[in-house]
Amino acid sequence: MTGVLNFAAKALQVLYEDSAEVYRIQEQGNALDFQKIHSGIACHLSIDSKPVLQQGEAAATAQSEYTLFCPPDTDIREGDRVQVRHMGKTAWYDVGTAFSYDLNRLCRCTKRGVV
Repeated sequence: MTGVLNFAAKALQVLYEDSAEVYRIQEQGNALDFQKIHSGIACHLSIDSKPVLQQGEAAATAQSEYTLFCPPDTDIREGDRVQVRHMGKTAWYDVGTAFSYDLNRLCRCTKRGVV
């Protein structure tokens, strides 16, 4: 069965037209900061929900939810930050829950910054 799963995982990777860099909180001296730990990861970014404008006491925000699909052995964890190049544009995302399956790794993400 492993051969079939490997074949299926490789077939899915044909759809990975995006590229990601992974940043993780690392201690550097006396400070904690995001450091790049992986780059050039083939992936696919898919939007889950359109942004909904929310007005608070401060500025209005509109969060967008995404799913990042990548190979199953990719080291992306909850709390990481990813920079994804998708359709010629680069944006930052905060990684929420990450799920690892036989065929791919699925990461729920929220877009950072003004959308």
